[in-house]
Amino acid sequence: MRKRSFSDCDLLFDGAMLHGGMGWREYIKRTGEHTWTVWYDPLDSDDAYLYERSEYDISSLITYVLERDIWLEYDSLGEVPCISLTEQEQEYFEYKHPGGTIGPHMNNLLRHLLKHGNEGELLMVKIAAEITGIAANEVVDSDLINLKILSVSRKAIWKGVYKKAFEISSYFGKGQIYPPGGNGIAPLFLYSGSNPYYYNYQPNYVKLSERAKKELKEVQRKNVKYSLIFHIPHASQDIPNTYMDQFLLRYEELYDEHLRLVDRYADELFDPSGYHSVISPVSRFLCDVERFSNDDEEPMARVGMGAVYLNTTDGKPLRRDLTKKERDHLIEEYHRKNERSVELYQGEAILSNGFALIIDCHTFPSLPLPCDENQAIPRPDICIGTDEDQTSPQVVELVTNYFTELGYSVSMNTPYAGTYIPRKYLLRKKKTDVARESAAKVESIMIEVDRSLYMDEKTGEKLPQFNELQNRLRALWPILEQYIVTRGGIEKRGYREI
Repeated sequence: MRKRSFSDCDLLFDGAMLHGGMGWREYIKRTGEHTWTVWYDPLDSDDAYLYERSEYDISSLITYVLERDIWLEYDSLGEVPCISLTEQEQEYFEYKHPGGTIGPHMNNLLRHLLKHGNEGELLMVKIAAEITGIAANEVVDSDLINLKILSVSRKAIWKGVYKKAFEISSYFGKGQIYPPGGNGIAPLFLYSGSNPYYYNYQPNYVKLSERAKKELKEVQRKNVKYSLIFHIPHASQDIPNTYMDQFLLRYEELYDEHLRLVDRYADELFDPSGYHSVISPVSRFLCDVERFSNDDEEPMARVGMGAVYLNTTDGKPLRRDLTKKERDHLIEEYHRKNERSVELYQGEAILSNGFALIIDCHTFPSLPLPCDENQAIPRPDICIGTDEDQTSPQVVELVTNYFTELGYSVSMNTPYAGTYIPRKYLLRKKKTDVARESAAKVESIMIEVDRSLYMDEKTGEKLPQFNELQNRLRALWPILEQYIVTRGGIEKRGYREI
C-alpha cells in the first residue's frame, strides 16, 4: 500500500536530518473554514497508517507550534522570519528577539498563512511570535479577526445596570461588543478563559467592516420579534384545588360562568409561538391579572369584579369573604408575578431595540353580559382597545386596515376599551422626565375577537373557521414587526446604537 502523498500540503517542520537520524516531517493543510490538519509522518516506516494526524483551530494550532518549537530548544534551530516585515514590525521584533530568529514551526506556519492569504490568522501568529504588537487602544479590523455578530445581548455596567451589547465570535474566542458609533468602531470585551493559547493579547477595539455592519443590522432585524410581547390574561379556566374552598358555586355553575367570561382558546387563537408571551395560568375568577390590584383604581370593582372577583357576571356572590392575607396571597402569586413577567420582557425589548409593543389579546361574547357597561348590539367582529398616551395612531391605522381589508367589522374602544400596560411603564403614572422617557418607549394595543367567529358560544366547541382566523392573526404579527423596525428607528439608524 502506498504511503500518503503530502504534495497537497505545506511543510510545517522537516526533522529528517535532526540529530543525524531519519526523523520525521510535519505537514499542514487548511481542511475547513476554521480548521487546520497537521500530519506527523515518521520517515523510517513504510506503513501507510503509521503517521498521526490532528485537527486544530487557529488558537490551538498556535499553541501546538509554540510548544513544539520550545521542545526543540530552537536556540540552535533559530531562523530569520521568512516573511517581509514593516519597519515598525522589524523594530518590535528585534526588541523582542535579540537573537533575530524564531522557531522553525513558527516560521513555516507564517509562510503557510502568507501563501494562502489568511490575513486574520497571520496577524494572530505574528502576535504570538512577538513579531508585531498592538497597543491597548489600537483598533483592529473586524475581518482580520473574523468577527461574527451572533445575537443582540446586554452587558452589565454596574450592579443591576445593563447596556445594549452584541454577542460575537472571533479567532480570539467569544465575547461582546457595544453598539458601534458613527465611525464603526466598537469596544470589544472577550470572555475570560475563552482564549486557549497562553500568549497575552486581546484586542479592545474593533472597526466593523461593511460585512460586519450588514451582519449587525440583520441580527437586529431578526431580534425585533422579541419587541412584540403578547399578553393573554383570560384564556385559562384552571382553579387549583387549594383555592376551591373559596367558591360558593357548584361545579356546573362555575363551568357556565367560565363559558360566559373566559377567553376560551385565546392562547391558541392568537398563537404567540416564537414571540415573548405572558399567559396567565389561572382563571380570571381566581385572580384577574389585568385589572388594577387596588379596588379604588379599578372601575369593575364596583360590581364585585376587581382583581379578585367577588361576584358572578349576573351579580350573584361568587366566593366567600376572603381574609386580607388570602387576597394579598392571590395578588402576589398571580397578579404581581404576571406584571413582573411583562416588565421583564419590556425591559429586554427596550434594551435590545429601543421599543416594546404589547399585544393585549382577548375575545368577547357576541351578546353583552349583564355586568357589561356597554349593552349595545350588534357587536363588531373586532374591537381595538387603545391607551390615550401609549397607542400610536399609526399602529391603530395599521391594525384597523388589516382587519377591514379582510372584510371584518372593526370598532374602536367599543364594546370594551383600553389596553394593558404594567404600572412600571404606564406613562400617565410617571412624574419625572426620566421616567416618562422610559415609559414612552412602550406602546400597547388591545385586539379583541368576537367569539362567534371561531367557537360555538353555547357549547364552547371550536368552529371550522377557527384555523382560518388563527392564520389571519398569525399573518398580522410580521406586519407589526415591520412597524417596530420603523418605530424603533432600527431601519434608519442601521448599525448605530439605538
